[in-house]
Amino acid sequence: MIFLFTQMLSVRIKNTHSGLKQSRKGMWGLVMTLMLSACLLQSNAYAVTVRGLYEAEIPVADQAADSRRQATKLALEQVVDRITGTPYWRDVYSPEDLATNSQRLLEQYSYDRSADPSAQLPWVFKAKFAGSALAQLLAQQGLPVWGQSRPQTLFWIALDNQGSRDVLAEYQESPMVGYLQSAARHWGLPMLLPLMDLEDSSALNVSDLWGFFASPIETASVRYGSDAIVMARVYQDNAGRWTGLWQLRVNGQQLSQGELEAPSQDEWAQQLMAAVASSQAKKYAITLDENSANLVKLQVTNVRNFRDYVDVSRMLQKLAPVKRVEPFYMDRDVVRFQLSLNTAPEQLEEHIALQEKLHPILGDGNPEEIGYWLYYQWGDQ
Repeated sequence: MIFLFTQMLSVRIKNTHSGLKQSRKGMWGLVMTLMLSACLLQSNAYAVTVRGLYEAEIPVADQAADSRRQATKLALEQVVDRITGTPYWRDVYSPEDLATNSQRLLEQYSYDRSADPSAQLPWVFKAKFAGSALAQLLAQQGLPVWGQSRPQTLFWIALDNQGSRDVLAEYQESPMVGYLQSAARHWGLPMLLPLMDLEDSSALNVSDLWGFFASPIETASVRYGSDAIVMARVYQDNAGRWTGLWQLRVNGQQLSQGELEAPSQDEWAQQLMAAVASSQAKKYAITLDENSANLVKLQVTNVRNFRDYVDVSRMLQKLAPVKRVEPFYMDRDVVRFQLSLNTAPEQLEEHIALQEKLHPILGDGNPEEIGYWLYYQWGDQ
């Protein structure tokens, strides 16, 4: 299979006559057919694919038209929170103006009974919006769009509850854990809490976390393999408000930090997730530009067979900054792609850094390689 593909691609490259355009379309169509027909497993990556970005659920009292219109408006705002990654989109595009497009963007809806029989709002309105149309609308407003590929973030949170301090754990029965998980879903954040088993307890104590000592926290985080780490401490002050500090670290470096204050644990959790999402969106969300002509040439070595080629191609095509992927050279284990981007090449590198199987390497310094080049090696380390 790889021999056949190499020969096909070689013929396509070597034929430089004016009649190449039609044969190129036919050849590329055959290559794409082979790619799409290959039933291959997706490779693991540091990034997590977040499903349902354009879907939302809103509790409602009934199925009347007025209730549906209001629920559609709220659902759309929730989706825009998630795909922009920041509550500050409202400073650019008012929710009222957004709501005028809600019916046009609504792709499908349904109702379910609430899972809680005692709920004051007995129905759940489920909405799904048209992703490409919404992304285009936000681009027209100059707002960024954050794709499905997002870094899994490990949250180390020390909670002081009436003088007793604990590190929140993944399976802990705590209201704060539930609030954090709900807020993470709202913002589309792949959240992970530590297990706080014997290994975690031996590597880290609550005083290390309360004091924001980064070294023991990062040591304890190694087992989880997360690129992003959040440290936080929160307590209830004398006025009954929940107050705390937080810090986001990415690859061993502080990316952002802040102080939060809220009247309840639920609202504090929402504020924390909104702040973390906003910080990450600044790094990974892109402002789509249909007229962008940014081109990057990317060389990948250690592509040993057709399966590797398909995996690399699929991974590149799924990156949010990438509009189009075109291979133009293959020789032994080396494949070169030309990528058309929605944004600056530097932001492409940020997204590739989330992929576990692509590792940056030094280029070979070929003087004939004109343009913006990136060099990577494919495979596990």
